[in-house]
Amino acid sequence: MNQRVTFSRENFAVLGVGGIELLGYQRFSSAQNRLPDHEHTHCLEICLLARGLQYFALGETPYWMRGGQVFLTFPGETHSTGDQPMERGELFWLLVDLRPRRNFLGLGPVVGEEFRRNLSGSRSRLFSVPKETFTAMRQLKRELGKPDVRASRLVEALCCVMNRIIAASCDSATVRNDRFQTVFGFIEQNLHNPLSVGSLARRSGLSESQFKASFKEAVGVPPGEFVNRRRVERARALLRETDRSVTEIALDLGFSTPQYFASVFRRITGITPGQCRRGEQPPVAIP
Repeated sequence: MNQRVTFSRENFAVLGVGGIELLGYQRFSSAQNRLPDHEHTHCLEICLLARGLQYFALGETPYWMRGGQVFLTFPGETHSTGDQPMERGELFWLLVDLRPRRNFLGLGPVVGEEFRRNLSGSRSRLFSVPKETFTAMRQLKRELGKPDVRASRLVEALCCVMNRIIAASCDSATVRNDRFQTVFGFIEQNLHNPLSVGSLARRSGLSESQFKASFKEAVGVPPGEFVNRRRVERARALLRETDRSVTEIALDLGFSTPQYFASVFRRITGITPGQCRRGEQPPVAIP
């Protein structure tokens, strides 16, 4: 069952809660529209993925987000899901206007300003947060859906979310993929060859178990899933730029059968190989 709801600035402002431009929630059981390039002039965007896996592109830098993580984009940063769809899963997002104001998050001027400065000063990008963060987000969604919303409960839930995000972003170094650059290069050069986790681990200098854990922590997906996604991206280019058959492309990129290739392709991109060849794109979501 798919669900998507949003609450605007007015829903918060009428309760004396300033600084929240939007709260959104979506739960998808299958891949949906891709998210186009967009930015927010004055707003920090906080994406909180409760369940699932999601790709984001910040300029040319890819980020793979998994359930239990937060992804931040700062004012003026262009971001999207690239050519990838919005994946199935459960996602919350908040747009927080970081300009100074007296009633930030519905708090007094001193405490509100401290929250605003802490959020503005964070430079961690992708990190895990405690489960209580998502419990508080669900409470926010429930409260906003009631006809008799209580401002005190709204502020309490917002402060719970922000406190955990600030604490987690301070404890977490910004996730960087630098340690895996050699592995990424090796994958790109060998998409047509078998790529075992063991061979990738040897390139990283880690044991296989350390590599799998570190790779998923840094990139957000297991090595095998990452390889599949890179193969699908290569297939997209071949489908658009050559007249090679779908079967030939699938087998050349290491997929066991054309049927398995088509299944993986559609799961990742939201369209079939045939639609890709015809130049069709997944529908575009509204930012």
